[in-house]
Amino acid sequence: MSGPDFELLLRQAVEAARWAPSSHNCQPWRVTVIPGASENERLLCLTLDQGRRLTALESLDLEMALSVGLFFGLLVTALQRLGLACEWALCDANDPSPNGEILMAIVTVRRATAQVFGGADLDSFVDLGRRRRTCRTPFAPDPPPTEALAALSARRWPETVTGAALEIRTETDPKTLESLAKLTARYAALDFTHLRAWSETYRHLRFGEPGDEDVTDGIFIDSLLGPLTPFKRQLLRFALAPLVMQALRPFGVPSRMADALAGLVAAGPGLLCCSLPEERPRRQDLLQAGARLAEIWLNAQAAGLALHPVSVLLQHEAPRRELQRLLCLSGRPVFVARFGLALPNPSISPRRAVDALLHIT
Repeated sequence: MSGPDFELLLRQAVEAARWAPSSHNCQPWRVTVIPGASENERLLCLTLDQGRRLTALESLDLEMALSVGLFFGLLVTALQRLGLACEWALCDANDPSPNGEILMAIVTVRRATAQVFGGADLDSFVDLGRRRRTCRTPFAPDPPPTEALAALSARRWPETVTGAALEIRTETDPKTLESLAKLTARYAALDFTHLRAWSETYRHLRFGEPGDEDVTDGIFIDSLLGPLTPFKRQLLRFALAPLVMQALRPFGVPSRMADALAGLVAAGPGLLCCSLPEERPRRQDLLQAGARLAEIWLNAQAAGLALHPVSVLLQHEAPRRELQRLLCLSGRPVFVARFGLALPNPSISPRRAVDALLHIT
C-alpha cells in the first residue's frame, strides 16, 4: 500500500465520517495514523480530543463516548466501502494517551478485498451523511408512513460494528407523548439554569451568519430559532449569556424556553428512545451504541425522517429516572430524540476540515 494512495483513501473515509453528529456539535474526535506491521497496513488511533470534550455534567462522559461511536461507525463503514479490510479493538481504560487524549479505538486497516455492507456505494453513502440534519424546529404535520417507521431501526450494518445491546423503542401514542412533554416541561429549564452546563452550551452557540466558512463547530443560533436578522442575532448573544440567563430566572424566561421544547415534544409525531441494559455502560458498549445510532440516523435520512435529541431528559438524574419509569425501561436510556417528517432545507451545522482531525505520522 503506497503512502499517497493510502492517504487519499483515508482522507475519503474521514470526509465521510466527519459529518457524524455530536453533542453541541463539538466533534470530540481525532484520528492519528501510525505504521502497521507491513507497508500494506496502517493503524488508526481514534481518540477523544480532550480540548473538545464536554465536562459540565457527569453524564456528558456518556455522551462523549456515544459521539465518538457515531464517528467510528461512519469511519469503519466508509473504509470498508473503499475496499479496505478493517479490524478494530475498542478500548475501555480511562488512561490518557501520551498527548493527553483518551484512546477509544484502534482500527487496523489493510489493503485487501473487503466485504461491503449497507447496500450502497461510497458516493451514495457520503451524500447521505452530508444531507443528514438535526432538525430543532417543528416537523411536518403529517405522521410518518408505516414503512418509514420500520426503516428507522432496520439493521444494515453487521453487529461487529454496532453491537447487539442497544434497545430501540419508538413512541407515537399521543397520550404517551403528552406525558413525555410534561416531563420535558418540568425539567427542560435545567438546560438554561444550570450555570456551568449552560455556560458550556453557550460557548458552542454561533451568532454569525449561517454558512460562515470560518466557523467549523458549534451550532448556529438560526438552527435553533429559525432565520434571524443580524440585529436579532446580536441581541440574542447578549440575552442568552449565562449570567444574563441567571438574572432572568425570576422572570420565568428559562421556564418559557422549556415550554417551547415541551411543545415540540407534544406535537410529535414520535419519540425515539434508545437504552443499554447496564446502569453504568462500558465504554465499548457505548462506542458500538454510537455506531448503531449512526446507522439509525442514516436510516432516518434515507426514509425522509429527521431527529432532534432531547438530551436534557438524560443529562440530569431526576428526569432520567422519571423517563425510565414512564417508559418502563429495564435498562439505562442513553439517547432520546423527537422524530418526524423533515421539512425542506433544514440548516446544517458546520464541520471541521479533514486536515484538522486527521494526523498521519
